[in-house]
Amino acid sequence: MEDFESKNDGVIDDVDNDSVSGVPQPYIKHPLQNMWTLWYYENDRNKNWEENQREVTSFDTVEDFWSLFHHIKQASELKQGCDYSLFKKGILPMWEDDANKRGGRWLINLEKKHRGHDLNNYWLEVLLCLIGEAFDDYHEDVCGAVVNIRAKGDKIGIWTADALKSQSVLEIGRKIKTRLNINRNMPIGYQIHKDTMAKSGSVTKNTYTAFSKKNHNFACLLNMAKFNPKKQRASRPRKRNKKVKSNKNWYKLKTMKDLIYDVFREETELDFDRVNIIGLLLDSHDPLHWFSLVSSKRMHARL
Repeated sequence: MEDFESKNDGVIDDVDNDSVSGVPQPYIKHPLQNMWTLWYYENDRNKNWEENQREVTSFDTVEDFWSLFHHIKQASELKQGCDYSLFKKGILPMWEDDANKRGGRWLINLEKKHRGHDLNNYWLEVLLCLIGEAFDDYHEDVCGAVVNIRAKGDKIGIWTADALKSQSVLEIGRKIKTRLNINRNMPIGYQIHKDTMAKSGSVTKNTYTAFSKKNHNFACLLNMAKFNPKKQRASRPRKRNKKVKSNKNWYKLKTMKDLIYDVFREETELDFDRVNIIGLLLDSHDPLHWFSLVSSKRMHARL
């Protein structure tokens, strides 16, 4: 860690270089499965992105992680426009990196008023999930995580390597919700990096959405399908002069109900649990398209 203190001025508190390296050498350190690199981004309009993104240091033991964590500023103490990133050694915190370009991120949005408490707790728990390989059989699919401090609201993103590995992506999302103890009625969305780069507006559509396992009710399914009958109180068409007045909303709602009841028949529940459909569901803005995705998943599970 040559010239460590001057290199990361404003990120690391004033400490001796030797103290950042961890406990004294005679002590036995506990190795991590991977080496991790901490990055710090500070938005300076006079510099390009590469110049604004600075590599702080790398570590591969439990003791070195805690020593580093206790010497850097908390996420809530960073200036607006700044980021922390923690990635496996050799992976850059950028979409274009070979390890990231086919992947995406689970995104947690936090209001500014939660910066003092939830932000720091969530970020620490995410870091512990990363270095502790908490994603079980899917830990190799996790690249790293980023926390963004912004005026309109903060974000924490957990990056995965391949967005097409739906089983892996969904299990990682479920683990995040469980470990962070996020409100079960508050979904978190998964966005593909290519969609984020190509977005024309301010919002990127979620490819997957994660709910807690406990939230398997009718309202959850309707919400996942981007269709809320409470906001669309459709009335059944009445016969007038032997002519039926068309009401598309009513027919759409009836179709949705029939499909959902079909989903919850006993003979289909096991299939859905096996392919992780219930609780972690594919996202679509068209309800009928969403159920076609669900059906294709169920048929695939039976093959």
